[in-house]
Amino acid sequence: MRRLTKYSFNISYSILSIFLIMLFFGCSNTISEDHNEELNINGNWVRIGQSGPIRIAFTESGFVKTDFGNDNMYEVISKYATTNNVITIVDKEGYSCDKPGEYIIDNDDYYLSIDLLKDDCDGRIITTIGYWTRSNFKELISNLDSLINISPNNKDYYLSRARINMAIGRPNLAISDLDKYILIDSSNGEAFLNRAAVKLADDTKGAISDCEISISINPNDKNAYLILGLAQYKSGMIEDACFNYKKSIDLGLTYLANAQYINCEEYWKTQ
Repeated sequence: MRRLTKYSFNISYSILSIFLIMLFFGCSNTISEDHNEELNINGNWVRIGQSGPIRIAFTESGFVKTDFGNDNMYEVISKYATTNNVITIVDKEGYSCDKPGEYIIDNDDYYLSIDLLKDDCDGRIITTIGYWTRSNFKELISNLDSLINISPNNKDYYLSRARINMAIGRPNLAISDLDKYILIDSSNGEAFLNRAAVKLADDTKGAISDCEISISINPNDKNAYLILGLAQYKSGMIEDACFNYKKSIDLGLTYLANAQYINCEEYWKTQ
């Protein structure tokens, strides 16, 4: 069924913080020139979004349908095309954005990760980026539980289960699996960034520490500077936060310029 409408999201610091806590950035920021693995994104993907559950459905005919309430009512219908690991989205019905948006995607059998490459539409950005999982996520988690029991030192199983739990809003379980992953492999900056975003709600000191480690591994990760800025802002480190917001904007998160202008105007004028 269709219930077409426009995106209607106002981005403020508080909304953005909650949104990020639920989405947990972490997709690779790298455009692949030779993506040899076939992207299997057709079908339904779900996650907890800013206002509750969201479902997106990719069709073989090149359409992606967005259902903001996961209630089988589509608010936006768009065309999409993929080139290597970049997806271009053009809204067709329920118009929200006049221009196309470009995103970097990565997926395996358990989750889909979508990260911003270039888009000027705040509403589409906030409803698209982040981790998604399949509708049968309970079955997927059960499968990973069994695999971990058989191979408890396989780090990838912990990371996949963590990212499913990120998508469905289970932060404590996500942190537990990220802790186990990092004990096995401490060289993955995205894992530290995932954990930082989860910690942002209750452990800003831990979030700052994890962001700093992530940045030391991936110094050009725009999402790491954003999460670091959010943690610093929440800790009262306003000038440091605004500095890192600016870093994330310079690296590609351009929609933050308006979202954080009121908070950072006086600091940005001196930079």
